[in-house]
Amino acid sequence: MIVNTSNNKNYFFVDGSDLVSDIIRLTRNGEKYPGKLLSCNAFINVFTGSHRWSKYHSYTFKRFEYFFPQGEDQTSEFIEWPDWSIPDSHTDTHITFCGKNLSKWREFQKWKTDTVPDEYDEYVGRAEKGVDVEICCSALSLASTAGIDRFFLYTNDSDFVPLFKALKRFGTNVGVFTLLPPLGRNEELQKEADFYLYPTGNLAEGTDAIFIDQEQQS
Repeated sequence: MIVNTSNNKNYFFVDGSDLVSDIIRLTRNGEKYPGKLLSCNAFINVFTGSHRWSKYHSYTFKRFEYFFPQGEDQTSEFIEWPDWSIPDSHTDTHITFCGKNLSKWREFQKWKTDTVPDEYDEYVGRAEKGVDVEICCSALSLASTAGIDRFFLYTNDSDFVPLFKALKRFGTNVGVFTLLPPLGRNEELQKEADFYLYPTGNLAEGTDAIFIDQEQQS
């Protein structure tokens, strides 16, 4: 069954800290894609343009928004962003910087990824709580005013469980999308979600290619 999304009220929010942590796991620690960047546009297309998940959004979304700590301007080390000055280089994509100015955010992300075992990840103090607050406020504001049909959140943080419960009371279906397999991810978050999206296969080749070589960067 294809979900009716004629009003296009599907939103994708990305917890930037979790995304960068996953990129580091996949590209910096001897994993599948060493030395590669994540292509922003390809990343969006995999989750919004793939037939396997069209039943959730019918290939439509209102906005794809990334949330990063205030002052973190080094995300291009991990992500290939569109050239915002070129027409049609991106569609309904936005980056929000919020919370405190974290001068050591990049170093902290790498330390956490290299040092902290996955099962203890959520217990590590997160300095970027301002990002969590901004995500919650933005989502609840949209749900209470414009309305949200389906809310897709890139995260592995159980702190968002109350947000999922609140959005459900507004009649919103909520789900998690991620680059890492569900095994070993946050079980409490998965249980509260209505759906869980995870791309399988080689993410550096074929139609699902989202990791690119540094020299491919436009």
